[in-house]
Amino acid sequence: MGAFFIAPPKKDRETMTPRNAYLFSNSEEVKRVFPNLFSENNVIVITRKNPRTFPVGDNMIIYWITRIEECSICDGSRIFTISPTKMDILINPITKGLKQGYNVVYIDAFEYLMLENGFESAFKFLLSLKDRAWRRMEP
Repeated sequence: MGAFFIAPPKKDRETMTPRNAYLFSNSEEVKRVFPNLFSENNVIVITRKNPRTFPVGDNMIIYWITRIEECSICDGSRIFTISPTKMDILINPITKGLKQGYNVVYIDAFEYLMLENGFESAFKFLLSLKDRAWRRMEP
C-alpha cells in the first residue's frame, strides 16, 4: 500500500460552479464545454491515460490508474500510480485534496474501474466521492 502526500495547490481557483457533476462521453466534449478546465481550476485527475498528456502544474494532482508498481513519479510528486483494484484507498487522499483547495475531480477511467472491480463497487466509489466533494462545499 502506498502513501500519498498531497501538496496544496499554489493558488486559489474556483471557476467551476460548486456542487455540480457532469458526465461527458469523451475528452473532446469536455474541452468544448470547459476549454480552460485544467488551467483555471485546481484539479484532481483520476485517469488511465498517460499522465504526461495532462498539463501538469502546481494546480493538479494525477492518480494514474495502472498496473505499474504503485509510487509517486517525478513532477514534484504530483503524479501517483495506483492499481485499479485499490480504488477504495483513493477516497481519503482525494478528500484531503478537496479540503486543501482542489475544486475539481476529473475522472476518465470509470469504465476501467468498473471492469476491474464490478459495476456495484465502482458506482459506490463514485457516490462516496460525490458525497465527500459536496461536503467540501458546505459552509
